Amino acid sequence: MPKVLSAFVLHPEYNRSLEQVGSAYERLKVKVAKQQSRFEEAQKKRNANSAHHESSSSSSDEEEEEKGGAGEEEKSDEWKKKRHKRTKEDIEKEVLLMGDLYGILDLTHLTYEAGDGDIKQAYKKLALMYHPDKLGENITEQDKEIWLKIQNAYETLIDPVKRKRYDSSLPFNDTIPREEDIVDISEEAYYELFEPVFRRNALFARKKPVPNLGDPTTPLEQVLKFYKYWDNFDTWRDFSQYDEYDVREAADRYERRYMEKENKKQRDKHMKKERARLTKLVEMAYKADPRIRKQKEEEEAEKQRKKQEVRDRKEKERKEQEDRERAIEEVKQRELEAKQEEERKVREEKGREVLRRKEAVK
Repeated sequence: MPKVLSAFVLHPEYNRSLEQVGSAYERLKVKVAKQQSRFEEAQKKRNANSAHHESSSSSSDEEEEEKGGAGEEEKSDEWKKKRHKRTKEDIEKEVLLMGDLYGILDLTHLTYEAGDGDIKQAYKKLALMYHPDKLGENITEQDKEIWLKIQNAYETLIDPVKRKRYDSSLPFNDTIPREEDIVDISEEAYYELFEPVFRRNALFARKKPVPNLGDPTTPLEQVLKFYKYWDNFDTWRDFSQYDEYDVREAADRYERRYMEKENKKQRDKHMKKERARLTKLVEMAYKADPRIRKQKEEEEAEKQRKKQEVRDRKEKERKEQEDRERAIEEVKQRELEAKQEEERKVREEKGREVLRRKEAVK
């Protein structure tokens, strides 16, 4: 029970506690005791239930983890069975089986440069010739086959994702010059070697127009812009043709996520190789570029000329300093000799004076 100290007695030795009394106080005291007992009983029940729940939940969690681990292993094995590793040769064969989609739509002259408007226009033109509604009863099996190919070509090229995958799958010459090819290469041979390689790889440029390699008359400023562009080359090749999983075969979202993750690994691996290939190409071209070499030679010659100027200036200053010091030394030497000559004359005069005095004395 709380103690009430008398406020009327200020001295600490006379402070005393006052206790509450009366029937109302007694009833309140009994009520508080009952509430306290009920609270303690409820607390004990909660502690017991929580302990039981923790033990049961831990055991169930362990069981679920064991089951889940086994289930994940089984799922991963099932997912891996759906993997289909694809090589460059396999991809090119599939593209050959699909046929030249640009050729089917009569867009061979544009290919990668064909826009959506070009594709739609070519499709409409062919639809007027091969659509089953236009041919009517005169349609043949060959016409049906051609129309299916036209539809497939249009659906693939008009879809950005499908078109990018198809364009990236087309046979492409990835070769670049070798280090031994640029040893002591002539200026004429340099342009013949590198110009087709850059033009070929420019097909995959996302940012256009792509600057040209140029010729011996190209200003150095444009040459440096050319190499800056290729140092930051942004390619639209996504290498999705190397995907090992078809996400449409996924049974649930977890399997789909696993497939997408594995496909991304493959794309990143090929993209890394592509970056390394382009980086090596740019480095070799820059190293062998006769315009860059000429500029470096001129810069080196200018650097040596400035160094020689500094050396000549220092040598001139050194000689001038030596001449000044030599002139000062000669002046000092002449002054010293004049002083010594003056002192000698004074000594001789003093000697003659002494002799005259001696003669006078005699």
